[in-house]
Amino acid sequence: MSGPLNQTALELSALQQMAEMLASSIGLEELLGRCIDLTLQVAHAPAGTLYLYDPHREQFRRVAVRNVPEEIAPIALPSDSLTYAPSGPWMLDIATLAPQGHPIILAAQKHGFEQVLLLPLRRHDKAVGFFGIHFFVASQIAESTMHTMEAIAGYEAIAIECAQARRQLELRAELASALREFGERANQVESEPELRALILKTALQISRSDGALLCQKSDDTLRVIATAGHTAPSVGDTLPLSAPSADDSTTPVVIEDTARAIAENRAMGPLELLLRTKGAAALLALRLDGPGQWRGHLIATSSAPREYESEEIEAFRILGSMLAQHLERTSAHREILRQKMEFDQIIEQLPILVTIVDPDGKLVHANAAAREFKTIMNGKPMNVLWPERAESHRYFHTDGSPFPSDELPIARAFRGEHPDPTEMIISTADGSRSFTVLALASPLPMLGAESQPAAARFRVVCAMQDVTKLRELANAKERFLSIAAHELRSPIANLSATSSMVEVDPTQLEDPKRRGELFNRIRRQVGRLQKLVDELLQSARSGSAQLSLNLEPVDVKQLCLEMINQCRSSAGSIEFEFSADPESLCGHYDLDRIGQVITNLLNNAVRYSPSGGAIQVRLRRSGGNVRLEIEDHGIGVPTDCLGRLFMPFFRAPNAIANNQAGLGLGLYITAQIVGHHGGTVSVHSLEGSGSTFTIELPLLESAPAGSR
Repeated sequence: MSGPLNQTALELSALQQMAEMLASSIGLEELLGRCIDLTLQVAHAPAGTLYLYDPHREQFRRVAVRNVPEEIAPIALPSDSLTYAPSGPWMLDIATLAPQGHPIILAAQKHGFEQVLLLPLRRHDKAVGFFGIHFFVASQIAESTMHTMEAIAGYEAIAIECAQARRQLELRAELASALREFGERANQVESEPELRALILKTALQISRSDGALLCQKSDDTLRVIATAGHTAPSVGDTLPLSAPSADDSTTPVVIEDTARAIAENRAMGPLELLLRTKGAAALLALRLDGPGQWRGHLIATSSAPREYESEEIEAFRILGSMLAQHLERTSAHREILRQKMEFDQIIEQLPILVTIVDPDGKLVHANAAAREFKTIMNGKPMNVLWPERAESHRYFHTDGSPFPSDELPIARAFRGEHPDPTEMIISTADGSRSFTVLALASPLPMLGAESQPAAARFRVVCAMQDVTKLRELANAKERFLSIAAHELRSPIANLSATSSMVEVDPTQLEDPKRRGELFNRIRRQVGRLQKLVDELLQSARSGSAQLSLNLEPVDVKQLCLEMINQCRSSAGSIEFEFSADPESLCGHYDLDRIGQVITNLLNNAVRYSPSGGAIQVRLRRSGGNVRLEIEDHGIGVPTDCLGRLFMPFFRAPNAIANNQAGLGLGLYITAQIVGHHGGTVSVHSLEGSGSTFTIELPLLESAPAGSR
């Protein structure tokens, strides 16, 4: 009685333990171990194996053993392995069934067992798994024990199903959290190395692997660009492309045991074979796609064979999809950044001033030309074209009249208008600097500001071009036309009058004296016309590369004396005072052109000096240069005209008022000739107190290269 009673007590205890396990929430691995221990205890069996059904692979996989030698990897049995087994426990004789080749029997026979008790685990008429309870010798199990084990199997099926469901939920939650964290952080990282590290960290998390590597496609190879964890390939290693991995962009390539796959002669791509030689015993490989192109592979590796759960494989696939989307966004973002950089470079190099201003007056952007203009305008804040905040500037129309603040381009742009380009004058408050600019302002609507007042709805982009020189040239052109018309009218009128006189009274030509007077008058007017034409031609040549120099040794002291003697004949009562260093002052110059320069300056001094005045001409050495100064005590030059004195067609107002003829080209031609010789010309003058023109020319030992 004690035996059956003890067995019954054991069975009741086992059922109680199963009830406790159902009520608890222990992990799946611990649950499987306790299930197999409890079953062996009730069956009084020495060894056992627990198989669970994997619906994704449609096979039974060994997940736990007791006293059965482990193989390299868990045994996988096809889904029809139990088609011969009944629904309840069934004792199988190994010697009888072995010849039929049943996988379970063959596996048990391999380890020397004589009998196997199959205990199917079923739930809702579906196979959850089964126990293989092994006996080294034939065993008899009481019918009550078989019923108890069948009841235990039912409880175990429920417990395993619950534990698996709970584990799946936990795993999915964990993987979802890892993917969500990746999605959030991937949009925040700024550097490529940081992004690669995040990718590999996430790959390790979701695949539960001990190594990961990121490969970049290059022609027919994959180059390792980043690694994490325990992985044999190193950064810079080159791997041949794997055909299975390369052909499918959505499904990861799964190799759970590369050694076993090789032993079973299963097809493996070069990538998996090489990774095996590098120490990767199991791997997940996924092709990474970018916008319209194959970019590389993400690979998770394990140093030992292992099983990848369906959730892990799916999460790995989702990670690849997220990476593809991120790469597409990143590619688009980089293209936008590239275009922005190119645009910024173009704007930065423009000679036009470009600024962007917020409604509150904050300067958002200013290019190099705008920053330089700020410096020119005494370093004041860049408030140009900003009426209410431009205390340091004044605005005028080109005719000099004040520009109304509410009509300035920026004021109109902040009202949402698109004003036409406007030419205006900007000057500092003290009038020390002024510029003529062509200004344009356009509104830039701000997102989300539609409900704001008009003045707060827009940023404004302002563009300005300094057209001061263009305006001066235009003014010079107008002056030239006016002066040329005036200067040409006089000799043409004289020639016309002379010809009319001869036409009316041809007998004047019979008188030799009268004929000589008429011819002299014609020659003077023709000479005057010739001089005007020559000045115009020389002005055009001087401003270009067409001015050629015929250099030869020139004694500057002797040349000055000759030019002074020529000017004395037309100087009237004006005296010349000449002083020079006693040493020889010689250089290589174009004799005719330097003579023209000296003559121009001497004639100007005579023209603007009072009768009976004196002109001082001083010549001396200054370092490696010869320095010529010509000083008069005439009408002088207004201070605001000094900067434009050497511009073509410019004439100071007091010179025009003094009824002095000329095109305003003499000083311009002088400056061009001196410049072509490598010298400089300058002026110091006070209106009403005379002027001093200074020329410095290098005392060349030989003719400069390229001269002729």
